[in-house]
Amino acid sequence: MYRNAINYIFNDPTLSAEDAVKKYLDETGIKSGRDELYKLFIVDKVSRQIEDIVRRHYKLLIMHALDDADIKVDVYGEGWEDDENPFSENIRIHDRVSPMECHKLIGDAKIDLSIMPWFKKGSSEKPFAGMMNGAVCVSDSSTYLEKNYIDGTDIMLFDLDQVEKAVKDIKWLLSNPDQAEIIARNGYYHAVDSDGTDARIRQMLELMMR
Repeated sequence: MYRNAINYIFNDPTLSAEDAVKKYLDETGIKSGRDELYKLFIVDKVSRQIEDIVRRHYKLLIMHALDDADIKVDVYGEGWEDDENPFSENIRIHDRVSPMECHKLIGDAKIDLSIMPWFKKGSSEKPFAGMMNGAVCVSDSSTYLEKNYIDGTDIMLFDLDQVEKAVKDIKWLLSNPDQAEIIARNGYYHAVDSDGTDARIRQMLELMMR
């Protein structure tokens, strides 16, 4: 099941881990009622294990693409090493840092590359943290980001099966600092207004008042 679900996602990275598992269960005729799915996803945490594998695959894929393009990248934390295909000195791997240090580093960066947890419709906090700290956010896409942000105006989006777009966008941003600053500024104001803490509180209050 794990192998097949992972291969489904490699062939179509728009699939969630749950969708891939359900596809396998449907195709093999295995019972997949509510109790069975609860055990798989909540008790056994199958989707989390699949997500860890496929996300690492795509993280390394884009890092190698950036390395091959001779783009220097600083990454922090564990899980970035590739012993089978080591990076050159372009990919500089540092120890894990605290959340406060992370935000400061993003604020000092020109570009924040966001490879989100395996959200296909929503978003994690990662893209918004990059934008609200003043960097240009380059992120893998999701339904939410595509609906609420504009690629090339306040964010740079790419599909995981087209990482060459991310590389092309990052090279363009580095070569066009004035335009990159405009995108960063647009992203900052948009994220603060729509996806910052105050915006989330307003949304929660609106839901509570209905």
